[in-house]
Amino acid sequence: MRDYGHPDQIGLEETPEKYLETMWSLFDDIKLKLKDEGNCFVNLGDTYGSGSGGPSNTCCLGINHALISRESTKPKCLLMIPQRFAWGMIEHGWILRNEIIWHKKNHMPESVTDRLTKSHEVIWHFVKQQKYYYDLDRIRITGDGKGISTHSGNSLNHELGKNPGDVWQINTQPYADAHFAVFPIELVRRPILSGCPVGGHVLDPFGGSGTVAEFCRKNDRECTIFELNPEYESLIKERSMANYPTLGAYV
Repeated sequence: MRDYGHPDQIGLEETPEKYLETMWSLFDDIKLKLKDEGNCFVNLGDTYGSGSGGPSNTCCLGINHALISRESTKPKCLLMIPQRFAWGMIEHGWILRNEIIWHKKNHMPESVTDRLTKSHEVIWHFVKQQKYYYDLDRIRITGDGKGISTHSGNSLNHELGKNPGDVWQINTQPYADAHFAVFPIELVRRPILSGCPVGGHVLDPFGGSGTVAEFCRKNDRECTIFELNPEYESLIKERSMANYPTLGAYV
């Protein structure tokens, strides 16, 4: 659906199938670079078939969407791109640990009258092996009162707080100097804090405005991001403070 202004961008393939093949190939490469105990989180929105070879009606923040060919599906049909992507990742050897629903309470309105407005996207959590790094304590929710108890009266609450669950209510946030697909900081906070230790390294293959880099800078993680569009370079450097020298010592 979106044109990010670069001939090598992902998302303007002729069919959903070609788009998915491109994505699986990319994550095959990422899998080679990811530590065995590492985590991979992918935010992906869905789209509808237009039946005209042109863009379809969608509401999404995140990874770009495929254009739909006339032959591939009926008009108005939801294409289930995230689910097809996830199953393909499993077939490529990934282990799928969670389907996380990002519920956007302040979602964008849609002009459609024959279906409901989309107000969520999916975040997939993949790993390479059964044992991997994961620090749930870093993202537990505190202040929930007494919580649930067993019939014998024993509390099921963890002393550090509640497991946040797999539905995250996170509002979208504007960023004045950035393009239109900007992640809210809270959306990247939970995956990074739980999936990468302090001093660890985060790879963001769709750098965009640099939200991941900004969060890593403020939370003691190293970060490498890829972004094809040179228009975003200055913003990424500003948010990641890449233009500023590291202070070795105070004198």
